[in-house]
Amino acid sequence: MNPIRLKICNIAAELLATNKAVNNMHARRTAAMQVYGESTPPWLLPTMDEIDRSLNGILDVIEDYPSEDSHSLRSMVIGLFNGIEGHHFRSTAHPERDVDYHLLQTFDLCIEERPYDTELAFAGLVHDLGFTITPKEPIAATIEFIAGNFSERIYDLLCQLPAAHSVLNHSAGHRARNRFMAHSHHEDALFLAEA
Repeated sequence: MNPIRLKICNIAAELLATNKAVNNMHARRTAAMQVYGESTPPWLLPTMDEIDRSLNGILDVIEDYPSEDSHSLRSMVIGLFNGIEGHHFRSTAHPERDVDYHLLQTFDLCIEERPYDTELAFAGLVHDLGFTITPKEPIAATIEFIAGNFSERIYDLLCQLPAAHSVLNHSAGHRARNRFMAHSHHEDALFLAEA
């Protein structure tokens, strides 16, 4: 899918998931205006089915992690996306700059590459959340924010993410690289860091 079309699709799904749009048409029109402006060519507009698939993918992963109390993880993530709208990364590491778009894009990549791995998809959906809470300690902020609503594997993936970035940009020393490569989820952490 064209990157602009994908961005429109993801934003439309986010608008629907956060109840900021009344239906698919409204979500698609609003997303197209945000991304491209008034004169969006028809070939860049995602179909209603594409928007539904993107929305269902987000909601399916969220529903796989029910919360202990009456507030579901789904409500928490919807509230979160309401809260992070308009937040931008301060560094140049993420060319898209929008935190919410980056999280949805990573989520889509995880679903595309490993459609049945809900833990990886959830980790992709929340991995850089901490940048909107505490930019100096994003991983700790992410883990604290979603505490109690994730599995041991998701915790491991989030904790291994800084080491994965170090391995990818070749700043990790020999011992640190070996320690990271010995970790049971190192391949998934590398995938998440690349996404």
